[in-house]
Amino acid sequence: MALEICTNTIPLRDRPDYWRQVRENLFKDTCRITPDPESPFHASLSLLKVGPLMLSDCQGSSFRMARQGCSETGSLSLLIQKEGECVIHHQDHEALLGPGRFCIFPANSPVDVEMRGTYRQLSLRFQAGALSERFPGWAQHAFSSISCDSGAGGIFLGLVMAMRQHGETTHSQCCAEAFDAMLGLLVTTLRQQPVEESPLQATRMASYHKARIRSFVLENLTNPELDIPRIADAVGLSQRYLHRLFTDEPMQLMHWIWNERLERCRTELVNHAGAGRPVSVVAYSWGFNDASHFSRAFRKRYGISPREVQSDVQRPFPAGMAALHPA
Repeated sequence: MALEICTNTIPLRDRPDYWRQVRENLFKDTCRITPDPESPFHASLSLLKVGPLMLSDCQGSSFRMARQGCSETGSLSLLIQKEGECVIHHQDHEALLGPGRFCIFPANSPVDVEMRGTYRQLSLRFQAGALSERFPGWAQHAFSSISCDSGAGGIFLGLVMAMRQHGETTHSQCCAEAFDAMLGLLVTTLRQQPVEESPLQATRMASYHKARIRSFVLENLTNPELDIPRIADAVGLSQRYLHRLFTDEPMQLMHWIWNERLERCRTELVNHAGAGRPVSVVAYSWGFNDASHFSRAFRKRYGISPREVQSDVQRPFPAGMAALHPA
């Protein structure tokens, strides 16, 4: 059953904050909403699940929203403008959405959204991995304004509208098949878009994705199951693109992850708080699942075994190993 929410019963002065709370509760979005001072703020939405897709239909008055992004990793936002105009700002990207245009981007990306006048907008939320499996290069079209008023895009929009109208009363298997067909049409629409990216834009986009990847890795460094497929799925990129991003780096991604884990272990072992913990416990706590393998990697990296570091943090290290002691 669709969830219906409206601000009409909320006092006018409380509506922006109420709508912010609605967004945070439903979409896990941290945001700030600034209404248009020239018109009373009002908004409504209808939200329903159609298979793996969360689909909302929003309408209201003009406003600005500074959105820090969804707290959940691995999902995509796709906004389809039905009425009015919307401008989406992200870093050096600006996408103007008029009726019959859409924009897709990672849901955890910070964006500023400006609704110009009364509007109606469809919002789709789904897992990035579902799109990446079909079209690993979708990210090159992120934060762009893309037409869906004709051709494959028109059929895509028609199917989304049909899912909006009939999803509430349709069998779950049919909803899953409709979502699969929608993804196919979305991929066709994206593939038909020209890619006009300058070297500077390409560099900025690569830096943006690297920062997202490193942030996710550092947040999940203690997870022993952290690997390329898991990272790619979480950030909505293909494994091939992930590898390509780090080809010009001093370390490949998994090598960098190992190095970061070793450094965390080293810091803990030379710290008094970690001196009493078994080496294996320290290793396991930072994502290593083989204590012997960890000890060999540690010795290769620092020229001394972790047990020796633990037993005497003050002992002289081999030449060049003084960096083991934290400053």
